[in-house]
Amino acid sequence: FQAEDGIRDYKVTGVQTCALPILRICRGLTSEQWHQPFALGPGSLHNTLIHLVAAMRYWSDRLLGPPQPVRPFLDHTTQRSIDEVSRLHEDAVAELAAAAAVVRTRGLDTEVSLTMGGVDYRFTHGAMLVHVTTHGMHHRAQCLNMLRHLNLPNLSDRLPDIDVLEWQHMSRLEIGRAHV
Repeated sequence: FQAEDGIRDYKVTGVQTCALPILRICRGLTSEQWHQPFALGPGSLHNTLIHLVAAMRYWSDRLLGPPQPVRPFLDHTTQRSIDEVSRLHEDAVAELAAAAAVVRTRGLDTEVSLTMGGVDYRFTHGAMLVHVTTHGMHHRAQCLNMLRHLNLPNLSDRLPDIDVLEWQHMSRLEIGRAHV
């Protein structure tokens, strides 16, 4: 398997924008619902979406490597509004796309040494990109589960499809409509 085969033209921003429908839904929640604890994932819609943003920032920094410092992980105990989390998400998506463009020029099969939790690892840029772009899928599913558990009329029973293939299909339909 050559890392470049699967992600040479991969749209990093597209995969990460799969969280946008969830963020849009969360705009209609009360603060209590936004922060409501669940025995699932990072524990609330707020915490889960902060975790997604933090992971994108962390891996963007890791992909760029020195001299780019690795920023501290975002603290989910700081209560943020949905507007603030949306802005952080938008910035993190742009940063990840920029980092992906840089590492493509360096070569997706280039290996990087990292130390995490006191353990040394060697990963390729390609594997790191695949990790960060697929990492969010189960967290987005956790968000949908939390929204279902809120049991809100006309919301909990009408949740969006957040799958990458669905995103790509819908994006192509929108592009096709724009060219008609």
